Amino acid sequence: MRINGHGHILPEPSQIPKFLKEKKLFWIDDDKKFMRQGSWSRPITDPSFFLKEKLEWMEKNNIDHGVMLNLSQVYCNGWERQDAKDAIQWQNDFNASVQHNNQGKFTCGFVIHPGFIYGALYEMQRCVEELDLKVLCLPTHFMDSIGQWRSIFDEENDRIFELADKYKLA
Repeated sequence: MRINGHGHILPEPSQIPKFLKEKKLFWIDDDKKFMRQGSWSRPITDPSFFLKEKLEWMEKNNIDHGVMLNLSQVYCNGWERQDAKDAIQWQNDFNASVQHNNQGKFTCGFVIHPGFIYGALYEMQRCVEELDLKVLCLPTHFMDSIGQWRSIFDEENDRIFELADKYKLA
């Protein structure tokens, strides 16, 4: 079995919730050339970042399985709590749909925001127990609720690692 151990799948522009684009939090141009967040933009350098093209690329390159990780653009640093919650749930639901709708081709990760610890713990439980996601994508650093950059290894995040250990997450 050939495995692509690190990849990303972007949603189609039409799959991104309207509020993300309206608030300039995250969107992809209709021509799929750039992903954007506020005044920041990043080129989308290959069509294989999208599901249909990713599957074609895997077939062409004899890749049997792909591990798909979350985009750091939707780690939600500096966002309001509700926007972060809604965006993270949408992203995790999207990743779960990719994993479940493609006949074992993908193992997809899920993301949480450690700055909102209770929401993070709830989302971990939801992703494992309801969505069957087993790869936790954590940022090395994040912005807390008062705008300070923190390390994921700060003591107040121990509950995240304890729950990840309980669920045996990668």
